[in-house]
Amino acid sequence: MLRGQLNRRRMAAYLRSRIGTTIVREQRFAGWKSQRNFSHAFDSTLTNKDWENKLGNSVDRVNLVVDNSLSQIRKSRDQIGLWDKAFRVIQTIASSPKKHMFRPQLVVLGYAGATNSESDLSDPPDGIIQFASGIEMHHLFMLVHDDMMDGATFRRGEETLTVALCRSDSTTHLNQETAQYLATIVGDILFAKSSELMLKGAALSNSSSSVDIVLEAAIRAGGAQFEDILGWSGLGNKKENDQAFERIMSDKAAYHGFVAPLIAGIRLSNQQNNKDLETACTLWGLRAGAAFQGLDDISDLTQSPVESGKDQLQDIHEGRLSLPLFLLRDRASEDELNRIAEILRMNKANSCPLSIPDRIFLFDLIEKYKLIKEAALIVEAEIKAAECVVKEREAISEVPILQEGLNVFNAGLRKALDKLVN
Repeated sequence: MLRGQLNRRRMAAYLRSRIGTTIVREQRFAGWKSQRNFSHAFDSTLTNKDWENKLGNSVDRVNLVVDNSLSQIRKSRDQIGLWDKAFRVIQTIASSPKKHMFRPQLVVLGYAGATNSESDLSDPPDGIIQFASGIEMHHLFMLVHDDMMDGATFRRGEETLTVALCRSDSTTHLNQETAQYLATIVGDILFAKSSELMLKGAALSNSSSSVDIVLEAAIRAGGAQFEDILGWSGLGNKKENDQAFERIMSDKAAYHGFVAPLIAGIRLSNQQNNKDLETACTLWGLRAGAAFQGLDDISDLTQSPVESGKDQLQDIHEGRLSLPLFLLRDRASEDELNRIAEILRMNKANSCPLSIPDRIFLFDLIEKYKLIKEAALIVEAEIKAAECVVKEREAISEVPILQEGLNVFNAGLRKALDKLVN
């Protein structure tokens, strides 16, 4: 039985051992919003007007490079109807007002922080914009593959690529399997284009190590996705469960989505003696990224299928390794775990939908063990830890533009958490 390893006392000890800062204060929450009122974990949280002004036209320049790149790919075979449609779908998703663009912002922020120049935030060199555009294109690639793995129907309020291809002209007669094959190819093309843009940006900035950390992070993210697909069946004893929790929270989003873009931006500056700065920013990225992943996991349980594009219980049904499900595995009784195992076995054997009794059983467990509330406490701890890193690490606090930027991200995470608890 795996019991107690994710309790709050251990989480506080875990955070102390990882960042060496103050003990994270627990906070009790009440008044959960209804499932239909919760929006995506991090959308529209970086709407700080002062910050937008300091960014200047950096984000617009990234958007322009991404859109032009997608247009070039689309036009290369626009005589093929489904090719044209596929990349129009990607362009629609890429230009959605619901996107947050925090990865490119972290690249630019890392560069400006390393040069200690506010003007490098608002008007960075072309190499930085090219690299940041590659980071955003890489994110689009991962969204396409994530949607296929999740069987999602919506992304940023639009149909996912697979769904859109299946709903193409009736003369094409695309089935789900063929649509997924095509979506896989589109994702691979996006990955190739993202690599091209990052390599171009790195060459313009004379910094090959900036690409190295992004590729390292991509491998780690792929490993986390592999474990996520294996799910509970890949977990073993209590120690292995603890290790898997740390790996998933670190590699699935934190290192790839937060650490790598920020450190890449620092390396693009070619400034000397940035070891302390990279160390401090890595610590921040691991904590902020873990909070982001936790928020995303919670939103999967709290959003309606209309908002998220997938069933609220899908992660549990497939035994995926999300934060609330680690908590469930930790707290459930032996009989409850056995019934969950049977539900997972039936799904793997027959891909059958959840029965009404099974849905009631799983929702009752979520309520019984207060999984959303407990997961939110862990997210709160991670946000507090990220705030402590920004405040206490001299390599960050001595660079005003970097400290301000990271605090904007911290405030965005806290605002997203407040949407859950107020």
